[in-house]
Amino acid sequence: MISRQPYLQAVTSESILIIWDTPVATQTWIEYGTTSALGLIAGEEDPVIHHAVLLNELEPSTRYFYRVQGHEINTFRTAPFSGQSNFSFAAIGDTRTDQVNHGKVIELMAMTSPDFYLHVGDMVEDGSNLMDWTSFFQIEAPVLKNSPLYPTLGNHDLNTDNGQAYFDYFSLPGNERYYEFTAGPVHFFAINSDWREPDGIGASSAQAEWLRQGLAASTLPWQIVYFHVAPYSSGYYGSEPALQWPFAEWGADAVLTGHEHHYERLLVDGLVYFINGLGGGARYPLSEQPLPETKSRFRDDHGAMLVEATADSLS
Repeated sequence: MISRQPYLQAVTSESILIIWDTPVATQTWIEYGTTSALGLIAGEEDPVIHHAVLLNELEPSTRYFYRVQGHEINTFRTAPFSGQSNFSFAAIGDTRTDQVNHGKVIELMAMTSPDFYLHVGDMVEDGSNLMDWTSFFQIEAPVLKNSPLYPTLGNHDLNTDNGQAYFDYFSLPGNERYYEFTAGPVHFFAINSDWREPDGIGASSAQAEWLRQGLAASTLPWQIVYFHVAPYSSGYYGSEPALQWPFAEWGADAVLTGHEHHYERLLVDGLVYFINGLGGGARYPLSEQPLPETKSRFRDDHGAMLVEATADSLS
């Protein structure tokens, strides 16, 4: 019996981590392979409640089938080698509070079958409330079981216990508060925009220096930075000057954020900024006038972004 459906983490060109929960400690297994006949098995040495099995020696850019503990067969795709192959990814944000609309957005995402997806924060209303997390995983299961998730912290995720549940549930690179990973021609950088970040959130902070150096060292065609609080916004909260880092000067090609519960696309210093906060939370009002940098904004319905990435374009 499974109490939390499988979800995918830490995909690379040759490995992936599959996580699920059972109501009691059990010793379980995964069957997997490149066809629905499966054929390969990976298991655990000890009985546990929170299961995490790493599949190794996989082929890059390959669709695999898998089944946890004899349940339904799901699929995933391994990442392409760095700099190679095309892929799709989705981005969603601010899924908290409205389970019905959150579920509708996930249904749409599941139909598009992204290779993986980003969450720009505020996954739940209260990061210390385990029932909120249970609801999140139940609603997102149709996507989580096939598409690895790379989240970043929102202020609600950090509420109480310094976001301990977030760190317990997800297995992320680096210090997990901010981190980087690559997929094909894209280098992704996740930032923690919350004021409680130990390494700071200003443009001269240790976190910002980490980003500056990472962007400078990247050799891939595209660099995408994503985090929760929007540096520029014509929404309910408005712009956040502390996060107006010189992303364009440092080499970013796009910035994805949330926090504001609307969609907005802005062009600042030649760099495209997106606000993607329509994942399920109550929609917030817009300011009467958009910013001069605003190119488009929308709040009439909930939704997410789907991006196709090649060496020549992000669309």
